[in-house]
Amino acid sequence: MSGKYLLSLLDYFVFLLVVFVALFAMSFLSINEENKKGNVTEKAEFIIEMTWRDGSENDIDLWVAGPEGNIVFFGHKDGKFIVLDRDDVGINNTMITPQGIMTNKTRREVATIRKILPGTYTVNVMMFRNRDGQTERPKITIRQLNPYREVVEKEVELTEDGEEQTILTFDLDEKGNITNKSEDYISLFQKAP
Repeated sequence: MSGKYLLSLLDYFVFLLVVFVALFAMSFLSINEENKKGNVTEKAEFIIEMTWRDGSENDIDLWVAGPEGNIVFFGHKDGKFIVLDRDDVGINNTMITPQGIMTNKTRREVATIRKILPGTYTVNVMMFRNRDGQTERPKITIRQLNPYREVVEKEVELTEDGEEQTILTFDLDEKGNITNKSEDYISLFQKAP
């Protein structure tokens, strides 16, 4: 009787081993190249970057309007194909990590245009809150990535809360060519939702 019992137990364990190996093989086969790549990286056609004085307590905002009427800013960060990737509020760039308290004094905002959609684009900056009363001189760089070139690099002065300036308005054709550049002021704050 004990021999039959051991034989049954051995059959049971062999069966479990076969099931385990089969499940492992199926899970290994389900891994494809797309999953191996890791994080999804979004394609971008343009990067709009604004930097200002390191350690500044002032909150300066980047505003971008596209041809569909979407305006991207701190209150509306995702406008379909235009995205505010980083919003810097100026004062609270402190993180608590296992290694301790880390402070990032870099002041930077970044927006991306992820698709070439023909039409008119406007890039503005606005002094949202001047906490220390000092004039800020943010530098704004607009880069086209495909093919790479700097469209504009400009520094402006902002002092008062709510002060807004247009960096560039430009038209984009279906091939990604930039035409009709203008620095004439167009308020995006008054048009925002």
